[in-house]
Amino acid sequence: EADERLLWVLAWMAKSFVNYDKRRTAIVIHGAEGTGKDTFVNLFFKRYFSEKFCSVVSNEELKSNFTSQKLASCLLCQMNEIKGDFRDGNTVFDKIKTLITEREFKYELKGQNSLYLPCYFNVIICSNDTKPIQVSDTARRYSVFYSGKSLKALAQEKFSCDTAQFLENLEKEADNFLVDLVCFNYDVAKPDICLNTREVGILKEATNTKMPIFAD
Repeated sequence: EADERLLWVLAWMAKSFVNYDKRRTAIVIHGAEGTGKDTFVNLFFKRYFSEKFCSVVSNEELKSNFTSQKLASCLLCQMNEIKGDFRDGNTVFDKIKTLITEREFKYELKGQNSLYLPCYFNVIICSNDTKPIQVSDTARRYSVFYSGKSLKALAQEKFSCDTAQFLENLEKEADNFLVDLVCFNYDVAKPDICLNTREVGILKEATNTKMPIFAD
């Protein structure tokens, strides 16, 4: 299963980088603070697209009646600290679905007429919350991954170094990794079909029961 997860993520990244193609599927990374969620985005996506075209949008910004101006020109949208709201009429949930799947989105600024803009960006959802999103039994948008151990623990256990040294080593390898990734021979259809991970099953149950049951 670990190999399947890795190949799916690599294919999702490669297709986003090489084709600049909208995925209509999203990566959801759930886990405690310090487990590398932001590092994943910063090290690879911001490095490839540049910070100018990678936008971070908070849960509060998504709750607003107005559109974050960051979405007008980005190629990757990191939705950060998303918290599942399981009440009927949840507008954040509907906005997230639209931004993941649709080819255009409603761009509405305060005091201005709204308009529809092309939606070129792909979405990565990051959260420390136990139930970051609602996932219905028929949902086909989300591949959910638990981020696991802290970077500190990973660095010590796997590489016998501290976090700073671990991150420095990642930085040194990042450019070569991206070069290899754009040459990666992958199944182009793979990233358009979400993985049915254990984490997805847990969130489906949480959605149906409305109980905080996410487990390690």
